[in-house]
Amino acid sequence: MKTNRRAFWLIVGLTFLAAILRLADLTGRSFWLDESYTLDRIAGSWLDVLNNVVYVQGGYTVDAHPPVYFLLLKAWTYIAGDSEFALRLVSALGGVVIVPLMYALGRRLFSQRAGFIAACFALLNPAFQGYSHELRMYSLVICLAALSAYLLYRGVQSRRPGLFLLAWFDVVVIALLAHYSFIALLTMQMVFMAISAYRWLPRLRIRHFVALFCCLAAIIVLCVLALRITQLSSFVAIEMISGAAPLPDVFRYVIDASLFGLNATDPTGGWIIWSAGVMWLLGAVLPSGRGRTRQNWLARLFLIVSFAGTAAVVTAMLAISRRWVDFRYYLVAVPAFYVLIARALDVMWARGAALLRRYGDSRQRTHYMRRVAGLAVAGVATLSLASIALAQGFGSVLTFVRTDNWQDDWRALAQVVAYNWQEGDALVVGPLTPDAALKLYLRDVPVDVIWLSQIQNSTMHTVASKYRRVWYAISGRGYNESFKAEFDTRFHARKRYGFPAHSDTIELTLYDVRSPVSDGLPAGVTAVSVSSESEMTQAVRIAGYTINPGNPYNPQPNIRLSVYWERQPNSTVDPGTVVSFKLKTADGAVWVDWLMPADLEPTPGTWIPGALLRIDYVVPVPLGLPPQDYSLELITHSGAKSEVEGRAVSSLDRTQLDCCVRIKAWHGSPTSGRVARWITADVMLLDAEYPASIEPGQILPVMLTWQLRAGATSDWQTFVSLDGFLGGNIVTSGGESGIDQLQVTAWPIDEPVRAMKSLVLPQALRAGWYRLALTRKSSDGRVMDSTLLGLVEVKDFPLSPVANEIPHRVNATVGEFSMLGYGLYQPPTRTVLLEFHTYWRADTTPTRDGVIFLHLMGPDTQTAQDDNPPEQGRRSTLSYRPGEGIDQIHRIIIPVDWPGGKYRLYAGIYDRASLDRWMVKQDGQPARDNLVYLGTIDLADLQDLPGIKTFLPMIVHGAD
Repeated sequence: MKTNRRAFWLIVGLTFLAAILRLADLTGRSFWLDESYTLDRIAGSWLDVLNNVVYVQGGYTVDAHPPVYFLLLKAWTYIAGDSEFALRLVSALGGVVIVPLMYALGRRLFSQRAGFIAACFALLNPAFQGYSHELRMYSLVICLAALSAYLLYRGVQSRRPGLFLLAWFDVVVIALLAHYSFIALLTMQMVFMAISAYRWLPRLRIRHFVALFCCLAAIIVLCVLALRITQLSSFVAIEMISGAAPLPDVFRYVIDASLFGLNATDPTGGWIIWSAGVMWLLGAVLPSGRGRTRQNWLARLFLIVSFAGTAAVVTAMLAISRRWVDFRYYLVAVPAFYVLIARALDVMWARGAALLRRYGDSRQRTHYMRRVAGLAVAGVATLSLASIALAQGFGSVLTFVRTDNWQDDWRALAQVVAYNWQEGDALVVGPLTPDAALKLYLRDVPVDVIWLSQIQNSTMHTVASKYRRVWYAISGRGYNESFKAEFDTRFHARKRYGFPAHSDTIELTLYDVRSPVSDGLPAGVTAVSVSSESEMTQAVRIAGYTINPGNPYNPQPNIRLSVYWERQPNSTVDPGTVVSFKLKTADGAVWVDWLMPADLEPTPGTWIPGALLRIDYVVPVPLGLPPQDYSLELITHSGAKSEVEGRAVSSLDRTQLDCCVRIKAWHGSPTSGRVARWITADVMLLDAEYPASIEPGQILPVMLTWQLRAGATSDWQTFVSLDGFLGGNIVTSGGESGIDQLQVTAWPIDEPVRAMKSLVLPQALRAGWYRLALTRKSSDGRVMDSTLLGLVEVKDFPLSPVANEIPHRVNATVGEFSMLGYGLYQPPTRTVLLEFHTYWRADTTPTRDGVIFLHLMGPDTQTAQDDNPPEQGRRSTLSYRPGEGIDQIHRIIIPVDWPGGKYRLYAGIYDRASLDRWMVKQDGQPARDNLVYLGTIDLADLQDLPGIKTFLPMIVHGAD
């Protein structure tokens, strides 16, 4: 059976498309726990890999999986290296090879068209794509299953079966040493061999029997030595999740995962799953209508045994051990499943086309009905093919779509450690943390990776004496919580991070091993004098700072700024405090203007008033600063309304910024030898760095790296804009002369110069994809040229849950929101600041941008209030989806001259643009002045403090 040239090039094209799909975004997902286990496996010696011995976190164990895949992967690393792309390339190649194998299998069993349909299914299959991106053996197992089926059937049908059966035995040996689930398929293939023995057994010679006996003996010996059959039951018990499954659920689960992959389910409620099962059954029972010479019952029997029999064996094994099914163990049966569906579609198309051709020219009624029958048969086949293709396309899309639980994002965790690395850092990992993957991601960062078992076997004192900071990475499932609590007790938790996870939470906590609190400024710290008397009244102020070299493992040029914060007496620290850093030259030009949270919460309990707390900040600095002296200006802002609370100014010399001065190269991200992404007659844009995704209301930084070409004689203006995908400007940031404060005519030729543009995204910006564009204009405003930098995804904010515990309930609706209640936070010390919480829920999609307010009204027209958009200005009401909740914090300052008495508390929302209040209904009735009445507060007099008069707030229920 020869393949014509047209068919040959068609299957080459399908294979090429498969390569594109498999290699696209090959490193998009980070290594997860099982893939890290693969890295541990190949890190051992050749003998350890062959003996299934793996060293994990200071100990060793016997792996459940046979050694063939790991031997192949270890050998591959000597050729291609151990980069993430090279390691996953082995699995990707397996996902590519399955396409021509499926074509060959379908063509050999039935017809060329059936082979093409099966190859298309393999091309789009989301499960095949998912396993092609995973550093595990499952992609290889699928290929071996299809190859063994092809060789076995070819041997049974061939006049000289010896060569094919010997090749089949070889593939079976390799497959058994690749994954033990192949035992089920091998069992059913041997059943098929016994049924069809009358066809192939008489054609064998003595030498064939000897060779087959030797191969069978080799299979048994290798199973005993490598698979360790005596331990196989315990391995299976380790690999599977407890629970039993009814057979209908198993059927739906297997076909669902076959069609939609591992990240999606049937959106039609099961219709496509059952339709695929019916198509498989039709492929098994439909006569071909082509005669016994071209298609016979043996091929159908072979596929029935290969799929249904194998699935039955696996299900029976799981039922006996009462274990829940896992799709990985059914992979060996998937090729037969798709070939039978392809056969059913092939037969239906052939019959429908034959009816149409035979009766196409007749006008008799009987012949007309047969034409209708032909159209119906062909239509059913077409719809079935389209539904299965759409199902696979839907699953394939979700395989690449990044969601909150799309992957275990350990790469992002490693990047946080690398970008914030300091000397004296250590990374502590627990038993469910993929330490091998983290070591691969942090191979260039000199951070010690410590296993939790090592710390438990030694003492905490060893860690405290050797390291300055500890990063503690932990996976969910409730493990190591007691040890985490011990860390929280002994050390100072500086910051906590959360990362996307497929099944459990992933957390990273940064601990200061040595206390960051001191009584005075250490030696070498630049002291900052108080610039104004008003600063002494603030909760915190900057007492000093130090500038240290930047982190070379952060791709952005940066400096490390250590700020010593002093807490003022009788003060409550605002966790929303932010600090901005401005780097200026002597002529007042601003080269860096960076805003970030002050990160003053959580703070150690030892930070008493008058003590100093050290916080380290990573401040990005543009590469290409002119070699001159600078001044550093630190400004603290109130987190609620961004009011300036304090200012500190100090001078710097050029040696403190030696990393970023012109002519110097940033060792973390060299620009030499970089290919320009945009070239004009006078300038080249070497690179444009910006985040791939961002949330509404955030700052979108865009770092541009320019290089001037000979012949540039005029200045220009640079504008970076975020536009709608189909047009329409959202926000634009512009500046003179390519980069601020440095004329183009002063640029050195062929020297990289970096500049950063910051775009403040509107809070009401809808989620979706937006175009990031760069435009150059002449000094008179004429557009010179423009280019598309790329696409930026604006993501929806994470769903904000509705509060469950609300101290005081309220039944009111305000526009599209329901007000659920409120609460009062009473600080432990006397203060003039009251902190309230109001709780809201979005009932429908909001259509207006509103501001939430809280009013405290006294008996003598005294009024105090707090107005802010949701989440203290971080979000807009337009960004909320139905069912989301708001926990709004209100801080109201009580004037010192207010008398005691009862004060009324009101809340509501007003439109940000028109200042009109939203309509309010309380207890089902329209509210007066569109205000939600919450209750009264009795401010009883307290003891007067020096210069301050405070009151004890207390909620009083009842009428006004």
